[in-house]
Amino acid sequence: YDQAIHWTDRNVGAVADAVRALGLEDRTLIVIASDHGEAFYEHGQFLHRPVLYNEVLRIPLVMKWPADTDGYNPVVDAPVSLVDLGPTLLDGLGIDDPRARFQGVSLLPTIFEGLTPNRAVYATTAPSSETGRRGLALQRAQTKIIRSGEGAPQLYVLSLDPQEQQDKARSEPVRTQLLLQELL
Repeated sequence: YDQAIHWTDRNVGAVADAVRALGLEDRTLIVIASDHGEAFYEHGQFLHRPVLYNEVLRIPLVMKWPADTDGYNPVVDAPVSLVDLGPTLLDGLGIDDPRARFQGVSLLPTIFEGLTPNRAVYATTAPSSETGRRGLALQRAQTKIIRSGEGAPQLYVLSLDPQEQQDKARSEPVRTQLLLQELL
């Protein structure tokens, strides 16, 4: 794990050095993202197992803006998705191509105006080798529902329980059913 971090750090540094050496640092947007996080037994899993808890789903999405860019929020707390990256980049470049179809939305209103997208963010796992079913998750604002295979849904209120340790599905059956309907 430490070797992977070192490798990534070294290679991101090499890209940044190359941009700087070309004299493009002040006018270049650099985006760094990850495909998954790592679990360290928070929910009994190690590394990137097919789970839908935040230790695996919550990833870095870092944008280094060109030097003359003003007015952006340095930290965005709203849930976003990597499917938002394409529309964000096209929007930032001023490209409006009607042929471009995306599931995501541009994050520029969130980054520059603080507007939170009024939508849910979805996640899924690959089908289980045992059941053939995918795990599914949906997060709307600070509420998240997880359904793994045939198991009972789990509900987490992330503002009160960011580590997803207190499943509220039984104590909040109405909210659980509404989110489960939206998820399915």
